[in-house]
Amino acid sequence: MVRLLLFFIISSLLISCGMGTVLQEYKRFPDYSSASAVEFSNGRFYIMGDDSFSLLVLDTNLNELERIPVFTGTEKRIPKPVKPDLEAMTLLPGNKLLMIGSASLVPQRAGALVFDMATKTIDSIRLDFFFSRFAENHLGQVNIEGMTLLPSAMVLANRGHMNYPHNELVFTTPDFYKKPEQAYISKMLFGVNEDSSSFQGISGLAYSNKKDLLIATISTEKVDNSYDDGEIGKSYLWLVKNMSAKTQWKAMNPDQVIDLEKIDPAFKGQKIEGVCVWKETKEFLYLLLVADNDDGGSNMFKLAVKL
Repeated sequence: MVRLLLFFIISSLLISCGMGTVLQEYKRFPDYSSASAVEFSNGRFYIMGDDSFSLLVLDTNLNELERIPVFTGTEKRIPKPVKPDLEAMTLLPGNKLLMIGSASLVPQRAGALVFDMATKTIDSIRLDFFFSRFAENHLGQVNIEGMTLLPSAMVLANRGHMNYPHNELVFTTPDFYKKPEQAYISKMLFGVNEDSSSFQGISGLAYSNKKDLLIATISTEKVDNSYDDGEIGKSYLWLVKNMSAKTQWKAMNPDQVIDLEKIDPAFKGQKIEGVCVWKETKEFLYLLLVADNDDGGSNMFKLAVKL
């Protein structure tokens, strides 16, 4: 117990302003709501809003290419009590996208979609039973905000809040959505929350295969449950090196924490909700970050992270 405590204390000191990291481009989309998940494939960014009716597609210059209908409705945004809350997205083999709901409200938010980018067809899946199994692994509060595929596992980001001050990584099989009753489930405590006046919650995940690096977005919010929105504070990047060797750990802190406001003032007041890797070099990791500030629009940030 003492060793674990020392590990957390030492790790919490590894905070960096991200020296050499730069914001390359910022763009606001006032009429696309609540960007919460993002992926990159074949020169295109695919962005999903947690209360949006369509999937937003951008090129690498952040120009809009199209909006692909996902749900039907006449409102500008899907009403909060019934929204599917698609907060997590990852790229599957075969050039498909998997999007899943947060499961913070069941059954409304316990669904998933598989989007085939070649045919532009969408399959709908129910994950109610899969999320019901979380209690067996002592995951009493469920709020899935991110997802990414590792070489040997799928990892989901479970966000806490002020009354449940724990961020957790949930590991399962890459095809869990096909076999929700058989997929293994294990959890890892991720990071510590040192400020009792707000909560630094995990909000998105991405993974670099080339660098074996896990990238997590963290947003600060004054909220005491997994349903409501709260006052927005700072956002951060958490980086974990050698991630494939750490999947069996019980607890883990990031190797590096980047305070995004210290990179550029454009990040002030932004609730970063998702991240993807779109280009890599020896010295830089190029990311797209998406923000949902609960104001009906979405903000996009192209960031070059110095490694």
